Amino acid sequence: MKQVRGTLLECVKQAADICHLRNQEEQGTIQFYCLIRYPLLTSLYLNPVESEQMTLKRLGEAIIQQARVSSVPVGHISALLEYGDAWVGEALDDRRIFGKVYLVGASEPVALIYQLDWKHDEVPADAQGSRIPQEANAGVMPLIG
Repeated sequence: MKQVRGTLLECVKQAADICHLRNQEEQGTIQFYCLIRYPLLTSLYLNPVESEQMTLKRLGEAIIQQARVSSVPVGHISALLEYGDAWVGEALDDRRIFGKVYLVGASEPVALIYQLDWKHDEVPADAQGSRIPQEANAGVMPLIG
C-alpha cells in the first residue's frame, strides 16, 4: 500500500492524477468514482446523488467551492491518500475500492475511490467488443474525461 500525505485538496488532486495515468494505461476503458463519507459529506455542498458516485474532479471542485464560503476550509485539513498500485481492489458491495482518503488522525476514510465491479455491472459487448458499464449508458460522468 502506498501513501501520500498533504492537504485534503492535494490528496484529491494526487488521486485524480494516479487514476488518470491508470486510465491511460488501459486506453481509456476504466471509470473511477468516489464515495464520500462523514464527516466530509456534511462539510461540502453536494447534490444527494453525488455522495455515492462522483468524479475526483467534481470532489476537488466541491472542496474549492467550500473554501470560498467557509471560515474553516476542509481543503486545508491534513489528509492521507492510501492506494495500492496492484489495481486488484478491495470488494465492497458492487464496487472495487482502489484508494482511500483519510483526514489525519481519523481511523475511517472520508472518501473511497472505486471502480464499479464488472461482475455485477457488465452489459453485453458493444460493436467493437468493449464492455460498457450500465452507468456509462445512463449518462453518469466518468472520473477522468
